[in-house]
Amino acid sequence: MNNSKNVAQPTSGKLVVVLGMHRSGTSAITRAMVALGAELGDRLLPPLAGVNDKGFFEDYDVFQINHELLEAGGAQWHTVGDVGLNRIAPAKLDAFRQRAADTLRAKCAGRTFALKDPRLARLMPFWQPVFEQIGLQVAYVIAVRNPISVMRSLKKRDNMSEEQAYALWLAHVVPSLLETKGKLRAFVDYDRMLDDPAGELSRLANRLKMPIDAARADEFARSFLAEDLRHTRFSAADLSDVSAAPSIVKPLYAALETVCRTGEEDSALRDALESGRQFLADIEPLLRVYQNASLLNAMLEAAKKAILERDKRIADLQQQLATRPVLAQASAGSPIVAAAMAAAAAKNGAAPQPAAATGSIAPAAARRGRTIFSFIVDADPKFAYEGYHLARSLIQHSCDHAADVNVQFTKEVGAETRDLFRKLGCTLHDIERFGDGRYCNKIAQLVNLHQFDFDHVVLLDTDMIAIADLRPFLSEDALLAKVVDFPQPPLPVLEEIGRAAGFHKMPPVGTVDAGHAPTFAGNCNGGFYSIPKALAEIVDRSWRRWAQWLLDNKEPLVRNNMAQHVDQVSMWLAIVMDRIPYRAAPSNVNYYVHMNGEHRYFDAGAGIALLHYHDSSLNVLGKLEPQAQLNELERRAVDVANQQIGTGFENTTFWNLRYAHFPERGSGVGSRGENLRYKRELLVQQGIESAESVLDIGCGDLEMIKGLAIQNYLGLDTSREALQMARRARPDWEFLHIDVSRPQPVLTPRQMAVCFEVLIHQPTETDYRKLIDFLARSTAGTLIVSGYVGDYDERKRNSMVYFYEPLDESLRKTGKFSSIQRIGSHSDVAVLRCDV
Repeated sequence: MNNSKNVAQPTSGKLVVVLGMHRSGTSAITRAMVALGAELGDRLLPPLAGVNDKGFFEDYDVFQINHELLEAGGAQWHTVGDVGLNRIAPAKLDAFRQRAADTLRAKCAGRTFALKDPRLARLMPFWQPVFEQIGLQVAYVIAVRNPISVMRSLKKRDNMSEEQAYALWLAHVVPSLLETKGKLRAFVDYDRMLDDPAGELSRLANRLKMPIDAARADEFARSFLAEDLRHTRFSAADLSDVSAAPSIVKPLYAALETVCRTGEEDSALRDALESGRQFLADIEPLLRVYQNASLLNAMLEAAKKAILERDKRIADLQQQLATRPVLAQASAGSPIVAAAMAAAAAKNGAAPQPAAATGSIAPAAARRGRTIFSFIVDADPKFAYEGYHLARSLIQHSCDHAADVNVQFTKEVGAETRDLFRKLGCTLHDIERFGDGRYCNKIAQLVNLHQFDFDHVVLLDTDMIAIADLRPFLSEDALLAKVVDFPQPPLPVLEEIGRAAGFHKMPPVGTVDAGHAPTFAGNCNGGFYSIPKALAEIVDRSWRRWAQWLLDNKEPLVRNNMAQHVDQVSMWLAIVMDRIPYRAAPSNVNYYVHMNGEHRYFDAGAGIALLHYHDSSLNVLGKLEPQAQLNELERRAVDVANQQIGTGFENTTFWNLRYAHFPERGSGVGSRGENLRYKRELLVQQGIESAESVLDIGCGDLEMIKGLAIQNYLGLDTSREALQMARRARPDWEFLHIDVSRPQPVLTPRQMAVCFEVLIHQPTETDYRKLIDFLARSTAGTLIVSGYVGDYDERKRNSMVYFYEPLDESLRKTGKFSSIQRIGSHSDVAVLRCDV
């Protein structure tokens, strides 16, 4: 997929991008744009006491994309060196770009939108093509603040060293200037904005050709700006006394200070910028060494702490193990890590967690009891699609009864999606959002499950699929979850949270699943939790309590852009603070494939049972196509998963996913490019624009015919996502959603009926025959329809398409049409004209 070729129609609207280093006044400057007629949207990050009391004015959706981009490149907001965009697989980067384009297109349509996130300064090579792809008018505002003030703010907030702060200032300012060279841009000095807001706003408005709203400008100056926003003030000359800053910092800031004062970019700025670019290029190799050394140092310190804890507790642990029965446990990877976790349990008074150094998992028969499974389906079509295939896989491999799969729906999910799971035999629940309604909803699942008689409950993310029985892996008397893939959040953040929560001592340190990076015992990946019945209510109460506490004390997570980990970290708090018995699960039951890594906790004697593929691994056909380099075992696991997905192809969930997350492909290759143009011209030749009325069965996103002059048009589709796009394209036309689980509506026959590439996707012959009958009943004059007039080998290898009999033969059997003739073909289908 190459979205750079998918150039959409220009978006009506304007985008103002505020670029600058963290702690440089970008929040205040972005808020000022409201006085120039810009909108900030209704999805803003909340204010944070003591950090940005009046608000960040950062759009949450763009912030999330930037955070995930940095994470995918192996970087963080404070990384000075390369942020790693070139390390992201091209297909995954394309998916990020399409998501970014869709996000901005929606936010900018018909208005001026102001966008701010300091990470944008580092990620402009990603965002510039997105701006161009959707045809936006873009203006840039460069926020300037003295590097000494920036350094002091970062030192106070993040305990950042002076050397790193100055280097990070350069790493943001230099690309901001380079990437916006030759484009419409304005410079704003934060201190000058505080001194003379009216003058700076007027200068900005003139430069950007935007009108000033006098009332809003006055409100901004009186109510928002205050002297307490400025904690320090320095001049360029003060940088002469700073030994921690690279020498290029002073001339670059001095040049920026001049531009902010005069409004003219001069040779001093160009020369300083080139020197800054060269400096960053020269130190890039050293930064890589520094980053690797920092990681190794953190691992070394973590190992030292683990050894000290082990030496202090080993005697007590051996005594306890000698006086109580040993609990069975699946191999948890490194015996040293497992011993450290056991030491933590003894230290904190929890049940010990010994692990066998050798051996495999106990057979299923040894611990067979009733296991129920639960996951959440939210409104986004991806949850229904992923959840449907997860449910089918659990029923196939891990359930005695389909009713053991509990599907919990947020209130926004419609009846059609619920009916899909009801037909599978699943147990359905309504679920109330928990906490902030974003990251903690899985915590609310347990309250709906206590009523049932079970031995274990397993809570899952939807982006998982079972390929073997999970039950042999489960613990009889401890919560089972896999150690996190990566050190997220990192040790210092967890330690800060733990101290605030009341930890007297931190748990021992082990390693994450994907490599040798350190994390604390009990910090688990949230995709899989197995909880014995005896612990379910305890975990429910404890998890809720600590999640609410963490939502009220989330500043360390927000500051490090990790608010999405609230549910995971609150489970860690519950395990440690409330002494919930816990064991580290093997990677087999939460096996990531969306990225490369070691899988250090994998039990080679048992095989992969549950893939955690993540959204980025889904391709346009709804199959798994991970960008990681897979070994033979992983390839076989993905093949099995894809075979299961193919066998369970379900039209509505697939097309909703396709239109929502792969709009560039829409209805498929038959509705894009040359095929689209061919079918459009064919319909015009057959008289669609002169027909008195038209019925379009499977209208999709309307890309093919939205530009035609059609009278009395009615479009039908099973995908609500497609119909939303169609209504936006032609609000003057009529559309009707078809629920395949309910009787089809009786419609007045139309003079012309059109049905392209719908019959080939009917998963059963009964569905195929019903649609043939519906087409015959709905046609008053002419039917233009495509499908297979014969079978062929390649079709048999595609799980999305089906053949039952030649299409012309099926249509003749209706007795409705006086003539049936082949008028064309494209891809692998024939196009027939059928006249009544």
